[in-house]
Amino acid sequence: MTVADDATLIALLQQERWSDLEHAAHGRVQVDPASVLALFALATARRESGKLETAVEAYVRLTTLEPSDPAHLQNLAAVERQLGRRAEAEVHYARALALSPGNPELLLDAGLLALDDARLFDARDRLAAAVRTAPGWPVPLVFLARCQAELCEDDQVRHCLDRLPLEQLPPDLCLEVGNLAAQIGDTDLASQQWERARRDPAWRDRATALLAGLHERLNRVDAARELLATLPAPAAAGDPVTRQEILQSMAAVAARDRHVDAAVDSYQALLASPLGDAVRARVGFDLGRLLVDQRGREFEALATLGAAHACQVSMLERAMPAFVEAPPEPLTLALADLPEGWMPLSQGAPAANASPVFVVGFPRSGTTLLEQMLDAHPALVSMDERTFIQDAIDDMQRDNGLIYPDGLARLDARDLDRLRARYFERVATQVALAPGVRLVDKNPLNILRLPMMAALFPNARYILALRHPCDVLLSCYMQNFRSPVFQYLCRDLPSIATAYANAMQGWMHTTGILSPACLTVRYEDLLDDFEGTTTELARFLDLPDAQPMLRYHQHAQAKGYISTPSYAQVVQPLNRKAAYRWKRFAAAFEEAMPTLQPWLQRWGYES
Repeated sequence: MTVADDATLIALLQQERWSDLEHAAHGRVQVDPASVLALFALATARRESGKLETAVEAYVRLTTLEPSDPAHLQNLAAVERQLGRRAEAEVHYARALALSPGNPELLLDAGLLALDDARLFDARDRLAAAVRTAPGWPVPLVFLARCQAELCEDDQVRHCLDRLPLEQLPPDLCLEVGNLAAQIGDTDLASQQWERARRDPAWRDRATALLAGLHERLNRVDAARELLATLPAPAAAGDPVTRQEILQSMAAVAARDRHVDAAVDSYQALLASPLGDAVRARVGFDLGRLLVDQRGREFEALATLGAAHACQVSMLERAMPAFVEAPPEPLTLALADLPEGWMPLSQGAPAANASPVFVVGFPRSGTTLLEQMLDAHPALVSMDERTFIQDAIDDMQRDNGLIYPDGLARLDARDLDRLRARYFERVATQVALAPGVRLVDKNPLNILRLPMMAALFPNARYILALRHPCDVLLSCYMQNFRSPVFQYLCRDLPSIATAYANAMQGWMHTTGILSPACLTVRYEDLLDDFEGTTTELARFLDLPDAQPMLRYHQHAQAKGYISTPSYAQVVQPLNRKAAYRWKRFAAAFEEAMPTLQPWLQRWGYES
């Protein structure tokens, strides 16, 4: 038998003749087991032919022959990653990085492994290092942005996207950038990038499915249907990911069309596929929410939602092991004592008609409905959900070196003017405030931050959104929240009940001291007397005409993107579909009910 020489192996490698290369390299290794070139050629041929198990054997022999060469360790780790052997791959990536710590390709591969494994902080560090060592390379920048999106660091995501050569990206990165843009609410950029990807036949179907899902998310259901009609059946899709995207968009549109059986079938087909934890959780929540509204499927709904939460907890155990091992008491920010004798400075503060209207409440209490009602009035404008009050707290702590809330007593008028100016600078990036138009700042968890809101805007008006606490808990349990901390908080009903009690206790404590101008609006009162409750709301805000707020759903339909999970509900007239839904799941509330009981009584709800 003729043994292949180096020139022959190199030629076969260059020609990508994998079958011939494997045969030639195997023969060479039989007579020369220490030939690095032959082993590399054998490993490459097997890897490219999908023979990953035997490729690992060849790469292991290479790492033994040349233990100081990081390339062999990197190749071995990459194949182990393909095989799902993440622990082994991590060991070999770590050894390779010790030998070559500044190699951007190695940092990227190791970062992607950590991202696959939901070790988000490790992934962020490695991908950021790859970006520093190869600043002109878009691939690590895109995946660094994905990691930051998972950590809800949306400002950093935007910074990464702004650095990308968007017009020059290949189709696969266009798809990634579109996903990231959609996550942070930049639907125009998402649409642009997916339209670019559609120009390439190899990526057209996946991009089309993503665009259909975006249209549904923007309440443009007719446009979503038209795009879906151009796609092949899921079983005929060219690759598993495209099949998943088609099924996801089909299910979302079918659910909007009230074709429940078709939507359930699509979601169940998705869950029967090989999926990562993040996608499995997302699909599980989508299916679980659909099942919650189907009478007779309560057990199935809770089981589906429970499985989705288990996926999230599994990811959090890998991403934030110290947090999961010893989680802090949830939502205790508002329970901190205020500085003794402190009251907000009124000197130089804006009047009520120049201050924001703050809409607060525990998540899933109807804050989005109230926001859209207010935004429909020409004298008010909302900016969707933002963290600008928390940003002001961070500014105070960073710039003034003060701890919140104790440090509020040490802020003088100039400090407050500076914090207010920065607040409105951030607002200006989201919405243009016309003369005489008041801002609506809706963020449910600002219920924890009343002292800072009062310090900045002592004359502001507040609207506290209430809904039956059991309906609130059930709705929170149904949601795929982005925040890792809130994902863990909502893992079961008793945990949500504890968070609810802490948030409400903090609100009652701080309002008792600061006495803000606040109107409480119960969701059920809107259902029982929409016009009367809306008139009361207009009167509280000194608005002469409540009529525009009664047509909120028409205004919301015209807005397009609405960031919260209620995007599909607030474009419809008010209905009782979600009121007292918890009663069908009453048995699941047994453990949470003692924690909720004082608040049921406090807010006048039945237990």
